Amino acid sequence: MGPVICAVIATWNAVACAMMIECKEHALDQTIPSHMCVSSTYSRIAYVGLGWLGMAITDLSVIVTLLGVCVAYQITFSSLLSAVPAISLSGQALTCVSGMLVLPLCLSGSFRSLSSLSLLGLLCLCLGSLAILYFGFCSYGSAVYSDPFSQLSAWPANASALASFVGIAAFCFGLPPLAFPLQESMQDKSQFNLAVAAALLFVWTVYVVIGDLGALLYVHSAQGVAENVLSDLPMSSPLALAVRLCMAMVCVLTFPLTFLPPAQMIQKYLQISRREACEKAAMSKAAVRGYGSLQSTRPAADRDAEEDAPLLSPATTAPETPAVSPALHCALVAACTCAAVFVPCFATVISVLGAMTVALLSFVLPPLLHLAIVSYPRYVAGARQAERWQLGVDVVLLVCGLLLSALSSFLIVAQAAAKVRAGEGC
Repeated sequence: MGPVICAVIATWNAVACAMMIECKEHALDQTIPSHMCVSSTYSRIAYVGLGWLGMAITDLSVIVTLLGVCVAYQITFSSLLSAVPAISLSGQALTCVSGMLVLPLCLSGSFRSLSSLSLLGLLCLCLGSLAILYFGFCSYGSAVYSDPFSQLSAWPANASALASFVGIAAFCFGLPPLAFPLQESMQDKSQFNLAVAAALLFVWTVYVVIGDLGALLYVHSAQGVAENVLSDLPMSSPLALAVRLCMAMVCVLTFPLTFLPPAQMIQKYLQISRREACEKAAMSKAAVRGYGSLQSTRPAADRDAEEDAPLLSPATTAPETPAVSPALHCALVAACTCAAVFVPCFATVISVLGAMTVALLSFVLPPLLHLAIVSYPRYVAGARQAERWQLGVDVVLLVCGLLLSALSSFLIVAQAAAKVRAGEGC
């Protein structure tokens, strides 16, 4: 059942990417007010189709998703090191340690030197996946050979388990938010749909091979299949321990790369708010000055010498305030650390993000924006039968996306709340 669901999610992502690219072609000629904080092509399209509310929802979803990934990094760091015999710290303490380690990197202001670490992260992840399969075959290969499928079920145990799986799959295949940077970086943009199909097919193959083989092997383990497959690495092997430590290091060093974009988006919104406040203060001061000049007996030249310069450029001549970036970065790192401490469940975090924010960006907004920017205007203009059919497709995909996101989110949160009330762990 898992490969089928993943195939449906992957195909849905491919359709959503095609919709967003078509929306981009229709939205490029639309003008955006200069005071609007347009952070990406996706946000621009959302503003054209749904106004400032659509842009705000898009940016908020991106910010929550990326900060949620940062939380997942800290949870992974803690879970990988808490099982190391030489480390006696608790999981919560290790999470706090991860926060202290990433904070200087996030405050350094230079992330170009860290970008090369993404390649190291991919290399460590590939080595970790190979190590998982290797140790799985060594430890449980004979058990799988004698009894391959009896302990596995083709269907999820319940609706909550299905919702959690769908949320994780939506998170893993969430390509539409990344469609525009990918397309804009291509020399031959006409091959974009082919590139998307090839990428999704490759990712689907890797997930099915690693996921199904890993489940087939580690279901025979005493603790079963772990939420984070890297936690299944044995502690008795120096190679497995080295992979575990390398992945923990990559989580710390990759954290700033994921942390920077949402921090910059929030920073930009704060700067715009401050500039608007300065402009309003300047306008109020000008109004007061205009009223006071009617009653003042002072020469106009004296008043102009004192007051005109600050009003000419209120944004630049306003009183200087300390840079908000360090304080903002500290606050965001602290928020991520607190979230990782209080919700130390890797699968829960990923499934909630997938069902809520990633599903919104991948399954809800693409058909809604395509409906608003492309299909409905054509329908109003008297479109042909084929284009009317596209209008129906947009409506169907929008309804399916809303139902998928709402039901999955409700079931995942309800299951997590039930575990908390019962005093159970992840």
